[in-house]
Amino acid sequence: MQPRQQQLRCDRADEREEHVPLRIPDIALRTEESLRVTAADDRRHPVRSTAVGFVKLAPDIHVGGKVAKGALVATVDVLGVAVEVRADHGGIVAKLRCASGDPVEYGQELFLVESVGEVKA
Repeated sequence: MQPRQQQLRCDRADEREEHVPLRIPDIALRTEESLRVTAADDRRHPVRSTAVGFVKLAPDIHVGGKVAKGALVATVDVLGVAVEVRADHGGIVAKLRCASGDPVEYGQELFLVESVGEVKA
């Protein structure tokens, strides 16, 4: 009878334990194919926020729009002061990561520029 009492105590202990679901990191779920770097990825350069605040993209920033190296592509409103964001690379906007009015952090990707040669302003 004593082993049964010990078994009951173990069962009661299991009932009191909280079960937390296991979260698998996103990187573990990616397949080998999705991790391959393509030639297009080598040509894509992120344009990053230079401050913490609310972003306002330039009017000509849209997917397929041309961007010249050093061009003013966005401003970040920091307590009423506009901080400029300039493009480090010229090319074509490949993917938008935010929209005008969105809150952004320092270093956050605003959009991707795909280099296809330097675009003159």
